[in-house]
Order: sequence, then structure tokens, then C-alpha cells
Amino acid sequence: MKIGIDFDDTLNDYRALLKDLVRERHHHDLKSGETLASTIGKEVSESLVKEVLETELSLRLAPRQNSIEVMQRLIKASHEFIILTARYDREIHYIDEWLSKHGLQANVYPTNREDKGPIAEELGLAFHLDDMISQINTFTVDHQTVPVLIAGGWMPTSLAGGDSNASKVSDRVAKVDDWLEFESLINTAT
Repeated sequence: MKIGIDFDDTLNDYRALLKDLVRERHHHDLKSGETLASTIGKEVSESLVKEVLETELSLRLAPRQNSIEVMQRLIKASHEFIILTARYDREIHYIDEWLSKHGLQANVYPTNREDKGPIAEELGLAFHLDDMISQINTFTVDHQTVPVLIAGGWMPTSLAGGDSNASKVSDRVAKVDDWLEFESLINTAT
């Protein structure tokens, strides 16, 4: 089965790295509900996000809990993974390095900030796991791909894309709390 996975804040803990960088560089602890722009300013936050996306800082992204182990088990069970990321083409070099560093193999497909729903359908994905409601909502009822929303949300920034106020999720969306629950969903479907 072909499975799509978002990269930032789904496979890894993107928010934790941003929080660490704000603490290291700006001596401020981000609190729940705060955005980067409201904390360190719009220009500085955009620069920081761009740096994480386009430099070796991506290699500092810690895996989300259980993500590596679950992906390895599912790959061993003959599932194919596609990293369907909102990143631009120029930003994927470090995704490949990150995957290699963590012993994972997956094709990386950058959407260049385009909606993931139609692309997932074109790629023939059975499932797509993402943390952004705005991306999950691009999977319409006529899509064969099952959109799966993982808990945790995202830290809104002007470069992250999507609508930080989006909260309504379609009834056809599967919701999971973590990677272990996602693994169970996949195993139940096969």
C-alpha cells in the first residue's frame, strides 16, 4: 500500500526545534497559543522558518515519538512511503539526509506549497498522514486517499502555509493521537 506522510511536525517535531531556536537565539520560551511572529516579529520569524527549511538545521529535527519505529515496521510489511511535503523543491535536500540519518527510505515529493489532496490522489496514495487541518481539508469526498489527521497541531507562521484558524474537519477524516494509533489504522485496513 502507498502511504503519504507529511514531513514537518508529522514525521518530526518541527515545533520543538522552533521553540528551541527561539529560546537559544531570542531568550524567550514560546507558550501555547503564541505564534513566532507575535513573539519575535514577522521578519525574524520568517527568516527563522526559512533557515530551518533550507539549511542543515533540518537535520536537528527530532523524530516525532514512535515515528521511526512505526515507519520501519510498516516498510518491513511491504508498505511504500511517500513524503508529501509542502516544502519547495529547493528545500528537500535536507529531508533526504534526515531520512538517511534515521535509517528510513521514502520517496520525497515536494508540493511547493500547493494543496496536497489532489496530489495525493494523483500519486495513488491509500492514506495520507498530516498535522495541518487546512491540508487535510483539501482531500475531497471524491478522493480515494483517506486523509488522517495526527494530533498536535502546528505553530502558525506566515511561511508554513494554510489557515491557522481552520478547525472544522470533514467527517471522512480519520483522526489519530499518535504514530502507534496510525500504525493500528494501517494494519486494520490491510
